[in-house]
Amino acid sequence: MKTTFLILYSFLLLSTCQQQQVQYDNSVATTTVTETVGNENSSKDEIFIGKEFYAGDELSDYECIKNSSHFKSDSLCYSVYKPLNYHYFVFSLEKFLSNEDVEKFRILDTLHLKNIAHINFIHNELGVSLFLDDRKIKEWIFNKTPNITTPKDIVITEEGIIQNDSGEIIQFKNISEVINRIQKSKLFTLKKMYQHDLNQDGDKDIFLVFKNNNDLKSDDHKTLVAPVILLIHQGGDKYKFFHNEKIYPSMEGFFFKKIALKDNFFTIELNTEVPGNYTAEKYITFKYSKNKIILHRFGHITYWWDERKPSNVQAKQKDFGEILFEDYDPEKINEIIYHK
Repeated sequence: MKTTFLILYSFLLLSTCQQQQVQYDNSVATTTVTETVGNENSSKDEIFIGKEFYAGDELSDYECIKNSSHFKSDSLCYSVYKPLNYHYFVFSLEKFLSNEDVEKFRILDTLHLKNIAHINFIHNELGVSLFLDDRKIKEWIFNKTPNITTPKDIVITEEGIIQNDSGEIIQFKNISEVINRIQKSKLFTLKKMYQHDLNQDGDKDIFLVFKNNNDLKSDDHKTLVAPVILLIHQGGDKYKFFHNEKIYPSMEGFFFKKIALKDNFFTIELNTEVPGNYTAEKYITFKYSKNKIILHRFGHITYWWDERKPSNVQAKQKDFGEILFEDYDPEKINEIIYHK
């Protein structure tokens, strides 16, 4: 009888550790949970849903292992805590509230984890997802109907910078609506358009490369920018809108050559020439992964016109960390790679 009970208990215990569907209230939609442990916690009053706290608050029974900066579009971030007397971790989904003198946050949800190796926190237009070792552990959905913009809502400053958040949803019937809106600024003209299934979902995504209509002037910022726009198809007439205005041109005088496309990668190729001195090429490769476009590889080759051998600088993500497409800046890359 005792043996039968132990077998039955073990079966039930294993079942609760398997992947399961959990329904939350209307602030958190149906989510997928795996790799969780039991709810044993001797200090529930320190880490709990709804708690509001300030950055730097001391804890008596937990150690803060890591935390993230809040995302500007949704104010969401996370912290990971380790109970001092237990062998598991507590993941805390948090929302930034204010920053009068000290940053203030609220805990929206918690999750017990066995380990936190290769943790990845992904934002999207509906909410956020937690990944461990490339496996989705849990998803929180806050906005059931994401804000949808149109080409008319694209805002370009006098300095040639697009103000819209990268990753927002834009809706249009014809790509000419987006092109015309950018060209209406009088700063830019479409140089090249590409179509390629970057996120590997079976639908074509759109790449727009614009050229600056002005001559380069080192003291005039608006001559040193030109939008590269990515529109990731979301079904129907909706796309995710990503943009970067700093990839080219720049103070270095590099100009657009082409975009090479393969699977979920694309490489922006730039070149330049200083007559009598050198020619140079840049290869900037990005990878689409989990709703993000991340710098994957950077190459800079210089061919000297004298007897010197070509200089060949190659860098990978381990060298420069995670840099999003929308955050790529040649000056920052130079600081990282060349320690300038």
